[in-house]
Amino acid sequence: MTIDFNHLQQYTAGDRHLEAEVLGLFVETARSALSTLKSTCSGEEWRMVAHKLKGSALAVGAWDLAEISRRAEMAGPTAPGVQDLLRELASHIADTTAVIAATCADSEGAAKR
Repeated sequence: MTIDFNHLQQYTAGDRHLEAEVLGLFVETARSALSTLKSTCSGEEWRMVAHKLKGSALAVGAWDLAEISRRAEMAGPTAPGVQDLLRELASHIADTTAVIAATCADSEGAAKR
């Protein structure tokens, strides 16, 4: 499961508009974080961005992505295997954002009925 929607519904008190806003912010944060992690050589910036991504993932219930972000936070940009870690992050971000897009599309379709 890429997102724990029960957690998200508790986090947003069942407010569908707030849920959509939180998910939209998460998608922006995740994409920006991945871009920065791919380009930075600064250990401090890397840890700060990975930490922010971990927190965002925890907020929406993206537990697997949060765990990978935690590993990235601990690793830093020069750790052995960092390219594999970045590929894993990219894959989980893509999967999570695809689920979000499908969920938001389903919600919009239901609201129009």
